[in-house]
Amino acid sequence: MYTVQILQVIKSYHSTSVLHVSQLAFSSVARKLVGLDKVVAFSYVQTITELASWLQSLGLAGALADGRQVHRNIVCKGLDSNSFLENSLVQFYSRCLDIVSSQFCFERVKHRNVFSWNFLMGAYDGIGHHEDVLFCFQQLRMENVIPDGVTFVHVLSAYSTNQVSLLHAKQIHTQSVTRERERCAA
Repeated sequence: MYTVQILQVIKSYHSTSVLHVSQLAFSSVARKLVGLDKVVAFSYVQTITELASWLQSLGLAGALADGRQVHRNIVCKGLDSNSFLENSLVQFYSRCLDIVSSQFCFERVKHRNVFSWNFLMGAYDGIGHHEDVLFCFQQLRMENVIPDGVTFVHVLSAYSTNQVSLLHAKQIHTQSVTRERERCAA
């Protein structure tokens, strides 16, 4: 049960709020586990924060099949309506560039926030679907979600490759700078 010992060490890092160490360790373990060890690892991860960290690590590793298994585990535990995990699933599938699953999970998010939108826009941007990035940006604004710097990076990236009006891209950039100044002044 070497896997359980490793996961206990990782969990101790996680519980002491050394999250980046925990995520690096999860990512490293996720790439190396096979068979029964993988089943043991998935059953050992219990809390919402642990599941989200596991998904993040699997997304960074590009471990789509393993992430889908974690997703099934989340559904079986009845945690699929948790907004933190909903966003983590959107992020996971986005990182794996599985746009269909990312979009499916995004549509299930009950309380979308700027992170939800950024994860989806990042997925579209990553596969070159720049019109979809711009459509998401319009939808985000219609839902009165306040865009952040990451949002504007995706939007400007879409404009730069989409041969859309330079004037409109400049307006978006000005909006980004204005929002940042307002945030700093507050």
